[in-house]
Amino acid sequence: MNSDEPAYNLFRRREEPQLYCAVPEDYPVPAFIEAEAWDFGGRLDNAMASPLGFDPEAARHGVTLTGYYLFLANHASNLRAMPETAGR
Repeated sequence: MNSDEPAYNLFRRREEPQLYCAVPEDYPVPAFIEAEAWDFGGRLDNAMASPLGFDPEAARHGVTLTGYYLFLANHASNLRAMPETAGR
């Protein structure tokens, strides 16, 4: 990501861990992101490597239309430089 890209909060679906929802930090979390079904997956900003499957251009378009961006990571082990979150 370059310096003019927004920072995103990532949410990962528990039953489908390859499914992520990226929400810009200054946007509200979509109503479908419920604690029973989704985990906080970390923060993505310009200082971190993007997870495999994250497309910054598609994210920009998705956020413009819906306020969030859904994407599939091939497998959780394919994420690069994504920190594990404590206290799930």
